[in-house]
Amino acid sequence: MRPISTVAALLATLVLGTGCDLLRDSRRPVVLITVDTLRADHLGAYGSTLQATPRLDRLAAQSQLFTAAFATVSMTLPSLSSLMTSRYPEELGLSNNSSALTASVPTLAVWFAAHGYRTGAVVSNFVVRRSSGLNRGFEQYNDEVLQKEAVRGMPERTAPRTTRAAMRMLEDLSHDGQRFFLWVHYQDPHGPYTPPEGLRERFLPATSKAPDANRELPTSKDQGGDGAIPKYQYLDGHRDPAFYRAGYAGEIAHADGWIGRLINDIDARKLLDRALVIFSADHGESLGEDDYWFSHGDRITQPLVRVPLLIHGPGVVPGRRDDTVSLIDLFPTIAGFLKLPAPDGLRGRDLLAPDAARRETAVYITTLRPISTLHYGLIAHGYKYVFWPRPGNPKERLFLRDDDHQDLDVQHPDVVSAMRAELLKARDSLKRSAASEQKLSPEDEERMKSLGYVDGR
Repeated sequence: MRPISTVAALLATLVLGTGCDLLRDSRRPVVLITVDTLRADHLGAYGSTLQATPRLDRLAAQSQLFTAAFATVSMTLPSLSSLMTSRYPEELGLSNNSSALTASVPTLAVWFAAHGYRTGAVVSNFVVRRSSGLNRGFEQYNDEVLQKEAVRGMPERTAPRTTRAAMRMLEDLSHDGQRFFLWVHYQDPHGPYTPPEGLRERFLPATSKAPDANRELPTSKDQGGDGAIPKYQYLDGHRDPAFYRAGYAGEIAHADGWIGRLINDIDARKLLDRALVIFSADHGESLGEDDYWFSHGDRITQPLVRVPLLIHGPGVVPGRRDDTVSLIDLFPTIAGFLKLPAPDGLRGRDLLAPDAARRETAVYITTLRPISTLHYGLIAHGYKYVFWPRPGNPKERLFLRDDDHQDLDVQHPDVVSAMRAELLKARDSLKRSAASEQKLSPEDEERMKSLGYVDGR
């Protein structure tokens, strides 16, 4: 007979080496937490020295952390729609934040409801209110964005109210012991960066050390960030990058504390050890890279499309994963973890399947913008290929996956050719569905225009 310690070791190897099959269970609750406009590199777990995210770093230490996770686009509604459907925005017919997801595509919430789960969401960004179509399948969809953002007065909800609403919903969904799916979306890092008093000041010493910290930036005439501070970001006569970067870090620190309270509440209800908890972001933010300031949406550079991704759950072995993954992988990952059949047509893959770490997702990314600023990209094989289809002057570039500053296209024309062919094949496979436009009141239309999401944006 084998010693007990040997048997235990063999059992652990069996459980952990087969995608945690013995711990997967269709009765387990699932909690998805997403944060708007959160760069991966601002978490300590991803290398930041700012110490802005101690609670998320603690979760990261207990999770599988994906170092190369990407959004499909750096716009909120198309990106979150990709996450919720495992399809690309163009397949969904979504071109901006004023589009609406149609009822023809199954969402994660619809799928959960069909399998007997209770479903609830707390969202804090105006563009994902229920008319966006993301409410489909949710038994409860709390989109009470009653606070006002600085500068434009856009409706939003900050982290304290988001967390309190999420805790109330968690109490309702979990009190009777039923299985449930809860999605919570935080808004705070999205500009304008107005953290509570003291948080900007906490990070100013660090952001003031950058070589361009005291540069005087012009202000843009619109909401774009090319070479200037966008109108909606401009605060208090400040034009220096250090002020805005410190505000951004302060917003993240504020959100981290309140997300920590939500995680602690999940733990206090004895759910953390048995639930599947996923943390990510819809997209990132540019903080001046390539002279693009405090904005997103117009490019597909690393600061904009790379996102944090943490997966925590029973049998999910903590550690770092370097395989290329996408937000479209989350739907099939959840289905695989729960041992429930996934709908047909999902684009992603199960990130917790056996040998998943040795596989790669070929990630298609785009700006979805008009031809003047349109970019297509493909991330695969350790490279990032970008194509600009400008009339009469198309361009293409090849970079390493994790460094899109050094052009490699001249040195590797064979890789460029292969990636170009793969990108064209990927685009040819995108069968568009007919998205609807949200029915906007005159007031909401003005709000969307102030965001830059109407009339071609």
